[in-house]
Amino acid sequence: MSVVPADRIQTRTMSDHALTPEDAHRARLLRAMGRLLSAAGLVLVIAQLFFWIHPGFPKAPWTDLFLDLLVITAGPLTLWFVRTGRLRPAAWTVLSLLLVGSAFRLIIEGQPTADIAARPSLLLTIALAFVLLERPSVWFVLGASVLILVITHVLWWAGYLPPPASRDRFAQLVFSIAIWVIPATLLAAVLYSTMKALRHQARTQRERVRELTLLHEISKRITRVLDLDELLETAVQSLHRDFGYHSVVILTLNQGEKVLVASALAGRFASVVPPGHTQHLAEGLIGWAARHGETVLVNDVAADPRYVNDFPQQIQTQSELCVPVRIGENVIGVVDVQSDHRDAFDANDQMVLETLAGQIAGAMENARLYQAEHAAHRHVRDLATYLQNAREEERTHVARELLEEFGQLMTALQMDLAWLMSRLTNEQSDLKEKIDGMSELINQSLQLVRRLSGQLRPSVLDHFGLAAATEWQAEIFSEQSGVSHQLRLDEGSDLLDRELSTALFRILQESLTNVERHAEATEVRIDLRVDPDRATLVVTDDGRGIAPDEISGPQSMGLAGMRQRARALDGDVIVEALPERGTRITASIPRKRPQLGTQTGEGGAHADPEAS
Repeated sequence: MSVVPADRIQTRTMSDHALTPEDAHRARLLRAMGRLLSAAGLVLVIAQLFFWIHPGFPKAPWTDLFLDLLVITAGPLTLWFVRTGRLRPAAWTVLSLLLVGSAFRLIIEGQPTADIAARPSLLLTIALAFVLLERPSVWFVLGASVLILVITHVLWWAGYLPPPASRDRFAQLVFSIAIWVIPATLLAAVLYSTMKALRHQARTQRERVRELTLLHEISKRITRVLDLDELLETAVQSLHRDFGYHSVVILTLNQGEKVLVASALAGRFASVVPPGHTQHLAEGLIGWAARHGETVLVNDVAADPRYVNDFPQQIQTQSELCVPVRIGENVIGVVDVQSDHRDAFDANDQMVLETLAGQIAGAMENARLYQAEHAAHRHVRDLATYLQNAREEERTHVARELLEEFGQLMTALQMDLAWLMSRLTNEQSDLKEKIDGMSELINQSLQLVRRLSGQLRPSVLDHFGLAAATEWQAEIFSEQSGVSHQLRLDEGSDLLDRELSTALFRILQESLTNVERHAEATEVRIDLRVDPDRATLVVTDDGRGIAPDEISGPQSMGLAGMRQRARALDGDVIVEALPERGTRITASIPRKRPQLGTQTGEGGAHADPEAS
């Protein structure tokens, strides 16, 4: 579809015919005046015609009939001006009626009667001018009213005015009623329009408060969501459910392919438009809003050449409102609402969607940054896990080589020494003594190799399980440090998988190393609890305790390594100072965990740089 040039498009929005609140009040006031003047003029004309036709009533002066005709003419003329949107001519029609009627009565009536009839009308004219006209025109009406009074009084004093019209009692009664009909009618219109305006304003304020409240609630909902798909779904459902929009869709921009993708739908769209439906940027009102970064409000889509409907059998749209979702100057999506009725949207709907689009833009950026940070964190965690696995496998390999290769060599050497010993005579005591020393060195070397192999990867952990390895490590710790220990090991710890057993064992090694180096403790208590869902290791000492800055300070690399090891398995390590004396380290890791995509090997354990 070809793109319509922007300068050839006249977007129909509510601002073409929308009125300011002040003009809207004037329009309602003039409309009420026009209706009341039309009704009052019709009644007066019918009454005057009846008096002229019926032989039993005296004929009223022609001036009365002329004034009544002015009234009935001014009413429809005012309504026509208001209907066509010309408020200024409508206001001048009403004010001219009052000025002409007041001047006419001052001229044709006697002075006392004229003053009673005209002065209230002139005062009402001035008051209405302040309501219906701008300030410069008001001064013109005020000057015209004063001029009418001055001229008529000068003419009275000079004797140029005709004598008062003669009427009998009935005609005078009709005249007295008539001269008050117009002021009373206009006053009634003012009061009616004012009360209606106040009610409308109160209703508008209530609606505005409700909309602002809903916008606040929706804003809180979407800002709490950090998953992009869930965020967009929350936004469209809120627009559909809370604001009652018939069909709602949020499209996100795929800049590479120059298309908009329907990411979240609600209302009729949800049952018609397939998820992931795309629309090219060069098509439709939605594409126009995305390209130009401007809101588009069309209340008659049939009259707009940009409108495109990909589902004409299921969707019969009459009105459409498209609001771009922008971050700075960049458009990242479009919020689109549609209705089956013409003139369904106004400036208030535009304000609501533009406000919400700003909230959605901020929330989408937050979600994007969160997902990027989360992905980076996951990548770092997977990399650390991979490195720990690789190091643990290397430790296992080195420990096996030490035990097997070096152990075999030492054993062969020991056997050769035993063979030499058997060939020596009793007179060769010095050689026997030397061979005994060499044999003792070989035994010490074998013990050293076994100890190093156990530190690299204790075979007891692989062959007898975590409980045995914990007991073995606690015995070695007490022998080396002189700190006594207490053990409480749950049954079932030997059923833990190799990865979890290795992680808990390395955390135990680092914990005991910290106790030996820093705690100044006399006793250590080791608890290993195994539940159906989690395995928990608790190491408690009675040492000097730990300061808050030592828990997470830059020097606490060993503690950081323990936390990293546990978090790699979706667990955690808590380090806390006890109230009186001592420190407690609690490592808790779930037994069932999601598999990480970057882990390799046999699900091997993770090594800690600080361990051993």
